[in-house]
Amino acid sequence: MLGSIAIVEDSDFVRLEEFSFQQFETSAIRKVTKASEKGKTTFEWLSGKAVISSKSVRIADSLSIEVEDENSGRKVKKGVERWMLQSKKEIIVKLTILYKKTGVMNAESSDDEALSGKKVQLLQCC
Repeated sequence: MLGSIAIVEDSDFVRLEEFSFQQFETSAIRKVTKASEKGKTTFEWLSGKAVISSKSVRIADSLSIEVEDENSGRKVKKGVERWMLQSKKEIIVKLTILYKKTGVMNAESSDDEALSGKKVQLLQCC
């Protein structure tokens, strides 16, 4: 979401070698850019977070990785690989990207300027 506008609400089921963090990030930025142009706003990346969980792992033991660049994407893949080698079942990666509105071109929307939004994509592997 960017402000109160849902940009993408989707899940994808991929194999580990099929996921490219760089492609995901590029796609997310394009979608948020398109939505912000429609809403006559600008935005900036605030933060990203990947949470790796599994059917056989307690929620408290899920792995949380800050996502900042392509190296973070490699960390996520490595975490999933390790859990696969430990025979974990139904590994799920929840990837959340948080964007903040940085400007509003329309004076009527100025009260919405402080809102931030997020784009969430759920990736399930194995």
